[in-house]
Amino acid sequence: MVRVTGAGVAIHIKISNLYGTAPLTMSGATVAKAATGAAIRPTTLRPATFSLRPGAIVPAGQELVSDPIPLPVQALIRLAHARGIRIVGGTIMPFEGNQWSYPDGTPEPFALEQIRDQVNSWIRASGEYDAVADFERALLSPTDPDQLRPEFNVRDSQVGDWLHPNDAGLNAMAEAIDLDSL
Repeated sequence: MVRVTGAGVAIHIKISNLYGTAPLTMSGATVAKAATGAAIRPTTLRPATFSLRPGAIVPAGQELVSDPIPLPVQALIRLAHARGIRIVGGTIMPFEGNQWSYPDGTPEPFALEQIRDQVNSWIRASGEYDAVADFERALLSPTDPDQLRPEFNVRDSQVGDWLHPNDAGLNAMAEAIDLDSL
């Protein structure tokens, strides 16, 4: 059991076999909110997948990162609404080209991009949010919809990490927020 703190609508788990001498075979993994002691809250149990499969083999000396695991954000939205708080959902920005999107070292971000596209579609169309700040559309490249605009990925004349936008990108994100919706 691992206890974490943080914020967001999805998490990843990292399975390490860095010090192993043989492949580590997993048939499945799950995440859930803690109850008391080692118990979990059953309604929060979520399966983890690895390249959209429930299990995986982690070679000796390597690590594997799960696909994003969506968290039950609707319950948080309802709780906020019950207290009169407006909620603005923000779409997930493009991240192709970032090393984080290649957890096993292979250039295969397709599964992660599919998940990002699905989450963004839900954020835009679910009706759960009072408004949507469309960070994806504010930052995406006109030539590659899975990547940041190149001008948002430069810091001090150096190419960035394709995940964290520069000041111009942050300004574009700020402009994506409709202040009248707050």
